[in-house]
Amino acid sequence: MNSHIKVNFFNKSIISVAFIVLLISSFVIASFVGILSPIVARAYDPMFDGGNGTQDYPYLVSNSRHLNNVRYNLDSYFLQTENIDASDIENFVPIGNVKYTICREL
Repeated sequence: MNSHIKVNFFNKSIISVAFIVLLISSFVIASFVGILSPIVARAYDPMFDGGNGTQDYPYLVSNSRHLNNVRYNLDSYFLQTENIDASDIENFVPIGNVKYTICREL
């Protein structure tokens, strides 16, 4: 009977230690991800600088990549927020067609 109690206690101890190790490692991973999340957020470059493409909240266009992405959302609204130098886009294809034209409100 004593050997059964020792084995049972030993198994519970292993499970407890494994649980503590798992718990500590999850906190370490969570803190590591928390440290990396601002870096990942900066690395993620959305199609536009903001907005949702509606008339009230137009997509914000502030660089040449955003400008180039306009072609994929021609039925949306846009607001240019910065002067844009598109010389970094090789073989730039004009945006729009007969149905969709880029115009500006005066």
